[in-house]
Amino acid sequence: MSSSTQPAGEPLALDSANQLRDDIAEHFRPATAYERSLVSNYALASVRYREALLHEHRAFHTEDPIIVLLKHPEAFKALTRYVADCERACRRALEELRRAIRERAKSAPSQTAAKPAARPSAPPAELAMAASASPAVSQAATAPRRE
Repeated sequence: MSSSTQPAGEPLALDSANQLRDDIAEHFRPATAYERSLVSNYALASVRYREALLHEHRAFHTEDPIIVLLKHPEAFKALTRYVADCERACRRALEELRRAIRERAKSAPSQTAAKPAARPSAPPAELAMAASASPAVSQAATAPRRE
């Protein structure tokens, strides 16, 4: 067995990140390479944060956090700092992704407003011929309006 393969049933760490990335991409529907990069960044930050919480839970599940703080203050500080850093990174990645999506949504209407669709000055020839051939349409067009 090579070092790059694992037995079935043991998911790779990136498998959960890739699955999460796909779920996030389905939710946000990134339109550009930059937005796809932000989706990947958010997925990796989320997995890292989840793993940090698991490490914290394991550390504090075996021993009371106060006792850990008193016996090993540097380790306690390092662990809680790591969890807080991962949480901030995850939140920051989500905020960047949402900002990029908002900016795309804001710029989309302005691009379409800058290029208004050209309205035809006259109806298509097929429609004009059909209207003149139909007696109901031509009577409605020439009938006096009631106000």
